[in-house]
Amino acid sequence: EKALLFYLQAINPIEKYASNTLEVTFQGSNIYLLNEIYSSIQFLLTSIELIPVQANINAKIGQPLKKPVQISALFTDNSGTEKSIANLPLKFSFTRGGGEFIESVRTDRSGLARCLVSKITATDRLQMMKSELNMTSFVNQDSLSFLVQSIINSLALPSAKFVLNVSGLSVFIESEEKLFGKKISVQHIEPALKNNLSDKGFIFIDNPAGADLMIKISAVAKRGSEIYGMYSSFTDLTISVTDMNSGDEVYKNSLHNVKGIDLTYEKGGLKSLENAAKNVISTLIPELVKRIQR
Repeated sequence: EKALLFYLQAINPIEKYASNTLEVTFQGSNIYLLNEIYSSIQFLLTSIELIPVQANINAKIGQPLKKPVQISALFTDNSGTEKSIANLPLKFSFTRGGGEFIESVRTDRSGLARCLVSKITATDRLQMMKSELNMTSFVNQDSLSFLVQSIINSLALPSAKFVLNVSGLSVFIESEEKLFGKKISVQHIEPALKNNLSDKGFIFIDNPAGADLMIKISAVAKRGSEIYGMYSSFTDLTISVTDMNSGDEVYKNSLHNVKGIDLTYEKGGLKSLENAAKNVISTLIPELVKRIQR
């Protein structure tokens, strides 16, 4: 770390002469000073290796990683001896996907760096993170010159990649739909909700004990009135979501008097349930997903 810092600091005194050749004689040989500094920096960088402790990581959408993303930093000297690098500045980023995480970290005494990912926010099933040497930590950003910035941008930095195998949250659904006080066997709202949430990466299970979330749906269609041979019905719906890990209700909402019209009360009632399902997809699910993944 100190060697890189000293090389970068060595650029400052000669920066205003960078347009000249800056040829000097050192130990009987002619060298070009700026080229020598650049080559020395690049040589140091090629001697640094970043090694993922675990390159493939399982994750869930909207949840933190169970363990920090960890990386080991090693330096190989001219004799081929490997040494751990302490206090090396690293930065992490998502190259595919996204999440909330600590971007800048340093290695500890044993050369190990840890990045805490507090939440996976993207829905991609395959996501990737990258860790690389944070060269900007060696310089003062407020007084960073164009030359130093150009040199940093041109360097091949040591880096490492992590693959995140992301699955959706597991969901158990408890649903009851009634038409004029009687339960219906062919439901409208539950399958519509499942289809939409499946597209967003959620998975559905039959055992609430193993679920991340429990969704309860209650929908009741009631008779309205008849006008000119057309029969209206109205559906009231309530949906609630419970985090099965904490027991907290994380979302609750309702729809009232969703209208359906058809040639009979029964058909009008089924139409109102269909329209309620459409409203769930267009209005409630975006709110639900945002609440869960925030």
